[in-house]
Amino acid sequence: MVWLVLGLLYSEGDWSYSEHGNDWPRQKLGLCGTKEAKEQSPVNFGAEYPPVDPPLFMYYRYPPLGEPVPILNNGKGITFTIPGTWTGGFGTGLGLGHAITGDSLYRLWQVSFHSPSEHMIEGIRFPLEAQLVHKHSESEHLAIISTFFEANSDSLSTFLEMAIGSGLPQQAWDETMGNSHPPVASRTIAEEQDPRFMELLGGATNFIRYDGSLTVPPCEEGVTYYVRQSTVKASADQLEAFRNVIFRLTPFREPGNYRYASPMGSREPVTMCAKNYFNRSETAALSCGEVEAEERDAVTPAPAVSPDELATGEKYSTVLANDTAATAKMKVNLKMGAQDCQAAQAAVRELKKRYDEVKVAYKSSPGVLEKIDLLWEKVATKNAATSAEAQATSSCGIYKKILAKAAKLFTTPDPNAPPPPTPLDYGIKEVTLPSGRDGSPFPATTVETVAESGTRTEVRFLKPTLKQADGPAGVTGDATLAAARGEKPLVSASDASSTAARLSFWLTKDMTPEEQQAASSSMTRQLEANTTITVQDLLQTRRAKKRVVRKHGR
Repeated sequence: MVWLVLGLLYSEGDWSYSEHGNDWPRQKLGLCGTKEAKEQSPVNFGAEYPPVDPPLFMYYRYPPLGEPVPILNNGKGITFTIPGTWTGGFGTGLGLGHAITGDSLYRLWQVSFHSPSEHMIEGIRFPLEAQLVHKHSESEHLAIISTFFEANSDSLSTFLEMAIGSGLPQQAWDETMGNSHPPVASRTIAEEQDPRFMELLGGATNFIRYDGSLTVPPCEEGVTYYVRQSTVKASADQLEAFRNVIFRLTPFREPGNYRYASPMGSREPVTMCAKNYFNRSETAALSCGEVEAEERDAVTPAPAVSPDELATGEKYSTVLANDTAATAKMKVNLKMGAQDCQAAQAAVRELKKRYDEVKVAYKSSPGVLEKIDLLWEKVATKNAATSAEAQATSSCGIYKKILAKAAKLFTTPDPNAPPPPTPLDYGIKEVTLPSGRDGSPFPATTVETVAESGTRTEVRFLKPTLKQADGPAGVTGDATLAAARGEKPLVSASDASSTAARLSFWLTKDMTPEEQQAASSSMTRQLEANTTITVQDLLQTRRAKKRVVRKHGR
């Protein structure tokens, strides 16, 4: 479920792609182009980057999106927001168990399109880029999966077709309906990925991971990008459909809704592979290049917890009489966590040893019947070792979390440490998305549910910040704060009638023609008088199907 919290407004200002971001610093749009900005996006990638060490994987889960999705033209591009009833996304980890119980779980919420692409590879800008914006399950941290599209005469992108439907919205604040023919979920676990998302995540390709920022104002940093190295093929007509709409919205010397690339600086991108969450037997050979059969058949050891880490846990495992309740509980958790991790690692070692013994016996056995028996034992031992490795990954991962919490509890903060960066204040249009279990892309994880608070109202569209609703001026509030403070009109008088028409259309779709006309006329009078249409009024009107304007003084 998506929620809107009403408070103080953060104003983005009236920005455009006329200079593709070079003019944003003059407009003081958040961190865009400021001295404080150190890791901005997009960037121009080189040809190759080293694999991440240790070798983490992206485990993705995007089940069938089984309902129509409204597609929005927001005046700067094409976007859609994922319904709150659908849960999908990805996690990163050394293995599946580590990924779905770890600290890196991201749920998908919003998708936006850029034509031509914002990111480049060796100076090449692609015809289209899709950015899938995810939010961390326990924090406000964003992760964006970015995919390039290029034309192929024999191809048709099912993902783009989902968005295009019967036609993209042509004018600002128009809406159309996408995903009009949603796929039917299969009963076979291995096939329960939405094929449209599989198009973006699947295949033998790597993803470039780097730290960056939002590519639109306020250019907030702390965003992790996963950029697909290989392109997804689409038809020329599909790419042309996006290009025509976006170029019409950006009639500048260089049309397109892209920001110029920022320097990579000291950042060091790495590559990662993506794996199908549903297909547990899928190997790296299907998503990360060819792997030798013997290597693919081997049992991967669980991530090691060092002797120093175990010693640290045991050091603090003795409960003393003067310990506080929190300290005593942490010491008990440390002791139990260390024991669980050690036992799980020992089980993996024993099973792996037995697996190697059976494999040698199988190869050297001369008899057919004996080979059959050894083959079955080999399979059973491998399955048991795989299960034990998953348990060890989970147990040692939990223990590492306990160690991290213990370090915070038992360590005195450094008084000279610099304060953490202050997040940008988005104010009135703050959107609160679910956290904990409801914010995870995976079912039945160990993530705890975090309670939500505040006044909440559902929103239809999200901006890439995932902190603000998207919609016409006066609904999203790009200029509402300035108008409320008397700094400038909400809109000019000459634009009052057309603005009122767009607002009333967006807000009064369920009204009768007479009610729509009355609403539009009332809004026009208010806008011409430079008075403020409040967010509360508009939302209340949408629900009650009554007048959309209440008078307020300047």
